[in-house]
Amino acid sequence: MAATSISLVLCLAYLLIFPFHAWGMAMLIGIGAVIVMLIGRPSAGINTHSSWRQPILRLLDTVVGVGVGLAAAWLGRHIGGGTSPDNLCKP
Repeated sequence: MAATSISLVLCLAYLLIFPFHAWGMAMLIGIGAVIVMLIGRPSAGINTHSSWRQPILRLLDTVVGVGVGLAAAWLGRHIGGGTSPDNLCKP
C-alpha cells in the first residue's frame, strides 16, 4: 500500500504539472524507489518469494476491474434511463 500510494501521489502531481513523457515517467520511477527506501520499505515492490503467483494475481486484478467497470456501465445505463449521447443535446 505504501508504494502504491506514493506512486499515485507522484504520478498525479507530475501529470497535473507536465504532459506525459517517457523520461518523466522514468524519473518518477526512480524518485519513487528512493522515497520508498527512505521510509524504510525497500522491498515494498519486490517479493521474490512465490513470484509465480504475481502474474495470476495481476490477471485476477484485471478481470475483477473489468467486471466492476462493466457492472457500473450496465447499472448506469439502466438506472439512468439508457440515455444516449444524441438525447443529451435535446432540450
